[in-house]
Amino acid sequence: MEASMFFRFKQFPSSGRGNKLTLLGATRGFRLTYFLAFVCMGLGIGVLFLVPLVAKATIDVLTNAASNEGGLVPKMGQALLGNSSGGWLLFRAFLWVVGLTALGGAFLFLRGVLAAKASEGIVRRLRNHLFGHLSRLPCAFYDKADTGDLVQRCTSDVETLRLFLSGQVIEIGRALLLLVWVLPLMLGLHAGLTLLSLALLPILVAFAYFFFGKTKRLFQEADEAEGALTTVLQENLTGIRVVRAFARQEYECKKFGERNAAYREKVQKHIHLLAVFWSTSDLIAMTQSGLVLFGGIYYVQTGAISVGTLFAFLTFEAQLMWPMRLLGRVLSEAGKAMVSLQRLREILGEPEEGAEDKALGGSKDQGLAADQEGGEPRMAVPQGAPPGAEGNVVPQGRGSRGQTLALEAEEQGMGVPLGVGEQGMGVPLGAGNQGMGVPLGSMGVPLGGLRVEGLSFAYPDGTRALQEVSFGVEPGETVALLGAPGAGKSTLIQLLLRLYEPSEGRILLDGCPIAEMDRGTLRSQISVVLQEPFLFSRSIAFNLRVGRGEAEEHELHEASRMACIHETIAGFERGYETLLGERGVNLSGGQRQRLSIARALLRESPVLILDDALSAVDSQTEAEILQGLRQKTRRRTTILIAHRLSTLQQADRILVLDKGRLVQWGSHEELRAQEGIYRRLWGIQERFDRDLDKELREHEQQERGEQEPEERMKEAQ
Repeated sequence: MEASMFFRFKQFPSSGRGNKLTLLGATRGFRLTYFLAFVCMGLGIGVLFLVPLVAKATIDVLTNAASNEGGLVPKMGQALLGNSSGGWLLFRAFLWVVGLTALGGAFLFLRGVLAAKASEGIVRRLRNHLFGHLSRLPCAFYDKADTGDLVQRCTSDVETLRLFLSGQVIEIGRALLLLVWVLPLMLGLHAGLTLLSLALLPILVAFAYFFFGKTKRLFQEADEAEGALTTVLQENLTGIRVVRAFARQEYECKKFGERNAAYREKVQKHIHLLAVFWSTSDLIAMTQSGLVLFGGIYYVQTGAISVGTLFAFLTFEAQLMWPMRLLGRVLSEAGKAMVSLQRLREILGEPEEGAEDKALGGSKDQGLAADQEGGEPRMAVPQGAPPGAEGNVVPQGRGSRGQTLALEAEEQGMGVPLGVGEQGMGVPLGAGNQGMGVPLGSMGVPLGGLRVEGLSFAYPDGTRALQEVSFGVEPGETVALLGAPGAGKSTLIQLLLRLYEPSEGRILLDGCPIAEMDRGTLRSQISVVLQEPFLFSRSIAFNLRVGRGEAEEHELHEASRMACIHETIAGFERGYETLLGERGVNLSGGQRQRLSIARALLRESPVLILDDALSAVDSQTEAEILQGLRQKTRRRTTILIAHRLSTLQQADRILVLDKGRLVQWGSHEELRAQEGIYRRLWGIQERFDRDLDKELREHEQQERGEQEPEERMKEAQ
């Protein structure tokens, strides 16, 4: 086996070494503990092997056969008993047998404790490493991975490895130590009977090795079947409401039954193989014991050995043969451990986020650097930062809001935002240094200016999600993205967060390419509410503090009020300490979205992204949230994705995407005046609103018309 270390508890190596995970490497840091366990086991075995010698000497004294044999080994038992005879001999033999057995048991107890300590420590470290590695894997890995299979690998496969390290590694050492101890003792008693005692041992070992190859293959099939079963179970528990809503219980039960039957079939094959091995190995072991018995009787009759020596040989044979019989089980568990090890290697061999950057030179994951003079954080800017993309005229921010922010930033010494120069707002990013701006203001405060240059992205299956998209966003500007499903809006957000890497082009944050920033630093500058808000099964306060753990309670209340969720939370019996179900299942869709918005607002990052985050709230609540966002995000760059045009018209600029391309941009009024997608959508909404108003008025008039005759009749009466 390769003796390379595959992880450390406090400092994990690069993921490139994950596929070199080995059993020997796993024991690094616990090898001394294992060594002490082997020492204790060796001492225990050695002490227990003295017991048959004491019994041999006792029998020989009682049968007057002790004088017929010489050598060191026969004299060991005689030395323990001394010159005792009669009842005192039996009593002394009894004390030696009990004492030696107790001492051997104590050594074996220490062996078990040390082995358990080592194996549990190794597996604990492995679990930590696996979880840490999974948390650093790119999103592309999870796009193709089954959650149930990952859970099964991190639990069942790790447990299989633990069982092997805690028990079977020690059993391998025990088999070796048995040979080391028992062979000299048996040879010291009688060489011929020793050879007879080991006659079938090679056959047993060869059969066990053959069994090892078979059980390894069957266990891998069973392990994969268990992973498929776990996947079905996980999917159904997660989507139980969908299953019930579509009355799919019978279908899902049938699917689970099929996976369960496949798993049972694989396990049953493995059990049948075990039954064949145990029955065959029992036959070999019993045959070997029979050979020793009949051979020993022959040597006793010829006077070559004593009855006590035959008893010792039978005892040694049992102590040696039956553990060697267990070698099949050891090899079976070793096969399982090899399969589990390989399945864990497949996870640990996946490159982590940023691994490709380190492989290319290690300088790309840089972000906020400490200012050597003032200690203030500032964005690390690569030497000779390039100007805007040549030849690409990229739409810039416009409107009073962006200009107001620029003036406020200058007045407070924050420097000039992205794209603000002598030419003012609306400078094309491809126009040279005037469009670059500076990464940070003079006070070292991130401003949140964004620039996208020639951005293209294609998924591994070849589907192109974005094609040569370029635009700029001023610090503090609100930009809305509009497009049909699949137009590339959410993909653009994922590229901004570096959940994926673009095929072509780049994105800059405050003048610094995000590809040259540390991912953690980049994401700390962005607050995001994704399409499917995720809440942990913890308290509401815990979920809010995910973005900022040190937030005070009054800050939680403030953020919740802006997201129009505070009154709802206050209405719960335990308020902000109310425990949520899995994924926030005990909240409505709109409540989950508003809680996610509050969490994002609490973070107070310079960039805020709302990816269709208002789709589950009503129009009135949406208007209140947007009003709160306008007050809160006056200095925050906001990217808004929505399908309601009433939401989009609140933005300073609207970017229209179609099939991965940027086809229109401008303010609400500008886009209404242009031919294109936005104007058509606005016309559809206007017609819908007019028709709805007309129907409401007609309905009101009809109701008033029915009420007037009734009122006149009442007056006449």
